[in-house]
Amino acid sequence: MSRRGLAALVLAAWAGAMGWLLVRQMGARGPTDLAVATLRLPPGSSFYAVRDGERLVGIAGHTVDTRPDAIRVTERLDLTLPGRDSAYRVIGTVDGTYDRGLRLLQYRRTVSGTLGQYVLAGTVEEGDVLSVRLLRQGDSARTLRAPLRPGAVLPGALPLRAVFDGPLTPGREAALSVLDPETLESDSVTVMVMGDSTFILPDSAAYDSVRAVWEPARWDTVPAWRLVWREETGRGREAWVDRTGLVVRSTTPGGLTLERTAFELVNSAYRAAAPTAAGPTDPVPESILQGRVAPGRSAVRMTVLLEGAPDSTDLSLVGPGQERRGDTVRVRLLPPPGRLSMLRDTVADRYRSPEALFPSDDARIQAQARRIVGRRSPAATAEVLAGWVRAEIAPATDGGPPPPDAIRTLETRRGDAADMAALYIALARASNLAVRPVAGLLHAGGRFHYHTWAEVRLGAEWVPVDPVLGQFPADAAHLRLRTNALGRPLDLASRLGRLRPRLLSREPAP
Repeated sequence: MSRRGLAALVLAAWAGAMGWLLVRQMGARGPTDLAVATLRLPPGSSFYAVRDGERLVGIAGHTVDTRPDAIRVTERLDLTLPGRDSAYRVIGTVDGTYDRGLRLLQYRRTVSGTLGQYVLAGTVEEGDVLSVRLLRQGDSARTLRAPLRPGAVLPGALPLRAVFDGPLTPGREAALSVLDPETLESDSVTVMVMGDSTFILPDSAAYDSVRAVWEPARWDTVPAWRLVWREETGRGREAWVDRTGLVVRSTTPGGLTLERTAFELVNSAYRAAAPTAAGPTDPVPESILQGRVAPGRSAVRMTVLLEGAPDSTDLSLVGPGQERRGDTVRVRLLPPPGRLSMLRDTVADRYRSPEALFPSDDARIQAQARRIVGRRSPAATAEVLAGWVRAEIAPATDGGPPPPDAIRTLETRRGDAADMAALYIALARASNLAVRPVAGLLHAGGRFHYHTWAEVRLGAEWVPVDPVLGQFPADAAHLRLRTNALGRPLDLASRLGRLRPRLLSREPAP
């Protein structure tokens, strides 16, 4: 071989090796690579002030505990949320255990506070099946099962997975999966590294005995990278994280800001903060659940000013019957569906299948659906099921914060708005309808309430249905904020934060 040929061969081998190294560095790491990378993950705790604008509304904590064969990530969020008449407190904890490759092994979700208490205890079984026990005060334990996307992590470990999955190079993207501990659904997300910056944060605090206050004692300079992740639905979040994957600063889609600080600073300030009762919504829609709002179409049009409404794609303000212009949202009553298209609707396929919270494959659900529906058209099926839930399920204001339980609601014949919506969705899917949950606000009794209802796919359109009120289609008093979500106060309030709805006009039905 000539010298020129030998040089070309050496150059090609070098280029190939460099290309392989680049792919290895930029591509997603496998479990073995992750297990090696996480060896440099240090244990520790971080604390955050949770603010609504300038007002301190909560405290959050994030702890990483490392063992030779496992990593434990614990999140804690303590919020005092304003209602129309009184403030209420909600404390949520998510504790996840992973192997060294950041594969989820088990988790525990606890919610307590003014609205009640419940526990979800989950274990990942063979075949990526999530088995979850629902423990609730005064109830026997129930087990729910849901498929888990391979590699899915809880939200608190998503920044860790993004950081250890590859280099923090601006422009880098990684396809990951995240598990919602509340709905038990796992979705694909795309995480992007958008840039870097430096933060100066209080590292510790000292007590000033003269002024009787805690003050920063030492400051730390922390390099951080801006991560943005987008879900399949288009919803997105962002956070600044350090090189170990711990959040430095983040903002919820509704404007609540989490800022890392010293524990003594935020804890003393939060304890001293007086709870307020100046919120725009009620956590429990008692005027609805106690029957003071009659079924039927009570509004055909509604215009709402959403003060503090973010531009975030996390909100579903635009869609069937709703349009948004700036900070104003107009809602109109949709007409009853006409002739339906017979073409295959691929969008609807995923909403016909059973899920952990909507067990349409349960024999009790299927038997009840057959007794109610008989032989009816899809539109008539959607309507008769809404009327049945309204007539047969006794509304309860003590449903509290647990995930909705369709089976329990069917057996006891009582439940709150989320329970009734879950039962409706399970019955509708058992009748081969495509249905999804909707979370938002309902204007009733002169005020807004957190609420849950459903949307059923008829033809190529989503039609709102409210089984609590027995409305099909649901009237224009329903302001949709999120699809494929629940209307629990902790979920909505932590996401919506500074959102302040104000009714501008409402046109009642003639």
